[in-house]
Amino acid sequence: MSSDLLLAAPTLLSRSNSFTKINRVAADDRTAVTFSLSPGQASDGVEGRALLENWQDKPEALPENLPMTMDKAYEADETRACVTQAGFSAVVPPKDNRKELGL
Repeated sequence: MSSDLLLAAPTLLSRSNSFTKINRVAADDRTAVTFSLSPGQASDGVEGRALLENWQDKPEALPENLPMTMDKAYEADETRACVTQAGFSAVVPPKDNRKELGL
């Protein structure tokens, strides 16, 4: 895989039906750089973290803190930490029920 795929902000998304869910990291709307399949009832956050931790072909030299946009399903603190550890900066809207620390 060429590191050119990740010059734009990658995206962590899931799409599902009742039976199967596709979790993917994509360079753009048409280019998935890694993906996984999981049961439809599986947690997006858990699957997304596993996908990032097991990403085999991640480019070695990425711009520092390249933003990774994610949908709300991946918004948990554990997933944000995993994204940061992978060398990205998490860009994700908070869920309506998110509780901020210290409030």
